[in-house]
Amino acid sequence: PIQSKSQFYDKYMTGVNNEKLKKVFLKKEFYALTVIGQFNLGFVCASLNNGRDLFIFDQHASHERHNLEKFNRELKIAS
Repeated sequence: PIQSKSQFYDKYMTGVNNEKLKKVFLKKEFYALTVIGQFNLGFVCASLNNGRDLFIFDQHASHERHNLEKFNRELKIAS
């Protein structure tokens, strides 16, 4: 077991391995997200699978990714 001085970590994370925490998030799953709310003026909390999975999205990073994908779709280079 991991030794930690944090009581929160010891109480809630004992026996949890990394495999249980891994989740592959597919783009098509965005349509199934339920937005819970916004916090700290820059992050969006959303849940998936009836609240079993919680996601926190950085709004700035998400917007930059959206712009990059849009730019790559629309960019045509004539050589």
